[in-house]
Amino acid sequence: MAKLFSVLFKTKENKDSYQKKLNEIGDWLKNEYSELSIKIIDHDTKYFVIIGSQDGLSINVDYGILGFCERNDWTINDKVPDGNFFIYRTKDDFFQLISDTTLSRTIYYYADEDYFVFSSLQIPIIFFKNKFCFNKENTPWFLTSGIHKPFHSFDEKVKILPPQNILSLNLYSFEYSKSEYKINISTSNDGYKDFVSVIKKSFADTIPKDKKAILLSGGIDSRLLLNLIDDKSGLTAITWTKKLTEEASTDLSIAKEIASKYDLSHEIIHLKNNDFNIVFDQFLKFSEGRIDLISGYLDGFNAWSIIEKMKLSSLFRGDETFSLYNGVTFSLIRHRNGVLELNDFETSLKKYLLENKYDFSEIKEHEGETLASYAKRIRIGYRVPFILGALNEIKCCFVEIYNPLLNNSIVEYSKQLNPDIDYREKYFKKINKEFSSIKYASKVSVERVDDYLANHKKELLHRLENIDKEVFTKIGLDIDAITQLLDRMSMINKPKSKWSVLKSFFPKKIKKRLLKLKKHQLSDIRIGFRILILAETFIKIDKMQHDN
Repeated sequence: MAKLFSVLFKTKENKDSYQKKLNEIGDWLKNEYSELSIKIIDHDTKYFVIIGSQDGLSINVDYGILGFCERNDWTINDKVPDGNFFIYRTKDDFFQLISDTTLSRTIYYYADEDYFVFSSLQIPIIFFKNKFCFNKENTPWFLTSGIHKPFHSFDEKVKILPPQNILSLNLYSFEYSKSEYKINISTSNDGYKDFVSVIKKSFADTIPKDKKAILLSGGIDSRLLLNLIDDKSGLTAITWTKKLTEEASTDLSIAKEIASKYDLSHEIIHLKNNDFNIVFDQFLKFSEGRIDLISGYLDGFNAWSIIEKMKLSSLFRGDETFSLYNGVTFSLIRHRNGVLELNDFETSLKKYLLENKYDFSEIKEHEGETLASYAKRIRIGYRVPFILGALNEIKCCFVEIYNPLLNNSIVEYSKQLNPDIDYREKYFKKINKEFSSIKYASKVSVERVDDYLANHKKELLHRLENIDKEVFTKIGLDIDAITQLLDRMSMINKPKSKWSVLKSFFPKKIKKRLLKLKKHQLSDIRIGFRILILAETFIKIDKMQHDN
């Protein structure tokens, strides 16, 4: 349950010259995350701040892990372990940073001739290096998909360690190099039997033994995790809901039935929407402006505060790389995976941008690439690390998230499977059927982002209108286009057209044909929300620089 900020110095004298700055950052983190436990390790040549620290966390000046891995001696072993994690370790004259195969925890870093700084937070690094170079390459990506450009931070100079990589820093020269490591798994290609075997072995090797909980819904993934956990003793189930209804098809009622079947302790958290400004400020703080998917945090993080007070060593989630997010066009695949480019939209977003160099080549289809292969590449390479990864890390200040289906060996195995088959549908349900006949929920409690924003348009507009227009220019946005956007947002919402209502009655075959022709739309209110996140994060970082 932690976030980490760390600086390594060449010499004690180097560190002494930066001590005032280090103290300022320590004080800022204590203030920023005042609701959490903060621990500082101040060593001769090293400085660590642990946000959300608790007993049992494996972090010291020579090695540390955020996440979970095989229970061998990963601190000195040359082998990269199975699991999902952020690892650092000292080996002879070298310091190593190790990322997992899906970036379940981002490792930001920045190097200077006198020091090397790494962190699971980007803003303290910008604060430490004392110069903010806003990364305008993020702006078109955030407008289209609500995420940063892959492997980019808010600052041009702060880097991200790619997935499945080892960064080795020479502790004398302070030169570093990166290399990708291989993940070796042995399989017999025996279909379902092999599938279960790979997952069970990885679970057994990495599962934490201390006080743990599982996020239990009425869906497929959490039930699969529960079925694959052999020892359920001491396991707590947690379900949150917006409505305390007993309807048979809701997440809550199904989760209750499952928890009862396995005789689990079951915590039910009732989500109640908080004031928009509180929700937004808290979301901006814990997400660091990386993503716009605010739906799970509309209570202002009260649910996560409750979980933090439970003092869990781990909370299980069911994110995975087996789903087939397919579509009839490459554009639709991008849409279903949440990573779009400017040309995917019916109404061009280019008018909002001052820059004309838009690089979306990373998510474009390759020559000769099939739709199925493309869908798999986009899911594993982009949706999982940059959308699910960002959502995962929002919670890590409160509890350590364990995503066993994102373990190195399981993800490597999923890469080898046939891209034309949705293994989540084919095998997950089969595993679940062997253990239980309880039906799946058909009603969930999460509110759509656009619906929430529409209900709070007044507050959203107020915040946008109070931003200095120069800020928009500094982050690469056109003021005239934003002025027009705000004017449209101020108007009364129009009812749905007769054509949009009529389309809902079309047969699936006709809808499928129409999808091949369709470009995607983005509501004004969602564009406005994404602009607000970019602008307010810029303001926050810029203010820190000037105040200090």
